[in-house]
Amino acid sequence: MKIYSISAALLTLFICFTSFAKQSDSTKAVTIFEDAIEIARNGQFRKALDIQLKVLDDLQKFNYTKYLNCLNQIAQYHFRLGELSEAELYAKKAYKLSDNYPPQNSQSLQFFCFIYITNGAFEEAIAQLKESVHILENQTEGVKPLDKADALQILGTAYKNNGENRLAATLLKESISIKSNAYGHDFPGLVSTYNELANVNTNLSEYDEALKNINAGISISKKNDFDTDYSYYQAGVVYSLYYEY
Repeated sequence: MKIYSISAALLTLFICFTSFAKQSDSTKAVTIFEDAIEIARNGQFRKALDIQLKVLDDLQKFNYTKYLNCLNQIAQYHFRLGELSEAELYAKKAYKLSDNYPPQNSQSLQFFCFIYITNGAFEEAIAQLKESVHILENQTEGVKPLDKADALQILGTAYKNNGENRLAATLLKESISIKSNAYGHDFPGLVSTYNELANVNTNLSEYDEALKNINAGISISKKNDFDTDYSYYQAGVVYSLYYEY
């Protein structure tokens, strides 16, 4: 009886130790993954990429959600480094593996479609992005307003590049509305949406609306200490078209 008790105690201790070791490895892997994201924010995409490739297998073992996020991050780093085939490979892998994780699934699909747009495959991007929006509309658990807003913005960009500017404007306005209502009118993520809507306005010869949206983006940029060079360049283009018009 006593031997049995000692054996049971040792078994319990072993299980606890193993569990602690796994938890420690998981925490370490997640910390390294998140540190790499901070490195990328400083523009060191190659360094961040190398770090996340090394920790990818550990994340797959211990934290599947972070693993999917890591695949998406790796795809984005390859994209920023101009390595489009590698970016597409990882984005596609993340998308295929994330069926049971709607937020990650939508994020993977959106980035996958962004690569489509970059390669000029607008119709393929539009078809896939419609699916992404549908996923987000029918799934509430774990889905943030920004997820749907970003999907709508990328879909709007795809329609714009495909020459369907009226539909693009509708989607971009909806994206702005979601972001503003959920995160406030000075939310930094609104800048790119206002700029893209201004591009659509310009395509439609709606120059007053274009300038209005550019100025809205500039105002947010100044409040958040963002660079405004592109917005002012964009305004200059619109003014030149306006006076020609």
